[in-house]
Amino acid sequence: MGMKALTCSMVGLVLSLASPALAQGSDGVARSGMAQGEAHITTHTGISLSLDPVAGTSTARVHAMGRAVEAQMTAVRTCYHTVVAQRPTVTGVLRMEITLAEGHGAPTVTVTEDGVHDDELLTCARAALQHIATADIPRPAAVIAVLTVANSAAAGTAVTAARAAEGESVSVAHEAGRGVATSPAGDVRFVLRGAEGVADDRVAEAYRVLASQLPGMRDCRRHATRRGRSPAGVIHMDITMTAAHPLVAHTRESSVAAPDASTCVEERLARAPRVPALGPATLDLEITFAP
Repeated sequence: MGMKALTCSMVGLVLSLASPALAQGSDGVARSGMAQGEAHITTHTGISLSLDPVAGTSTARVHAMGRAVEAQMTAVRTCYHTVVAQRPTVTGVLRMEITLAEGHGAPTVTVTEDGVHDDELLTCARAALQHIATADIPRPAAVIAVLTVANSAAAGTAVTAARAAEGESVSVAHEAGRGVATSPAGDVRFVLRGAEGVADDRVAEAYRVLASQLPGMRDCRRHATRRGRSPAGVIHMDITMTAAHPLVAHTRESSVAAPDASTCVEERLARAPRVPALGPATLDLEITFAP
């Protein structure tokens, strides 16, 4: 069976449906050697959609589910446009498994990876995918929808934050011979302490990198409020700084109720809009989320 292409003019993109012998990855590169039931369907807009098959679902059923999911992408994009108008730093990858059981009934949508850390977007996108048209899809069937969200506003916000951090004069105090830099009070506040022997200029540089990702840390705090939880708490992390590389953060302990709050912060720091110019250095980071 050869490659087929279905063009959807409503959203201005191409939905590529591959045969078992040829599939197209999310990077747009064709790959061969796919077994029965494997396929990859990719679109490219502000939200990039990929559908990965679940074991036991044939290629034909993956294609059918792909068409149904694509028909709901206008609703999913509306979800993102609403969120990003308020919070332009919301980006990342969201994976949801969509399952159609034998018989009848609406699909079950289960979140398997939440890399966007925005409860409003997650809830809205999930609801949209629960309303895919299923009449023409043979059952049982299951796929994983991979939504990668990005926007130019997020990049601009990050660049602005990074430039502000670069130009900021950092005040480094001293506690027991260790350099300490503290951010201003706010909904997210952090205290950075250099290990013994770490020079003040390295503490200041780590502070600038952290400050450039403060919008991302605020996203993590907001995400921690879902399910009615208080975001209040303190996260303690060990930071490793190497010149020209992203910061590496490892959580020691967290008193934030949301179990994934520290993971959210670790991921955000790994994607800070600037990397340190100095290093190496090890530091202690204390992040406080206000109630």
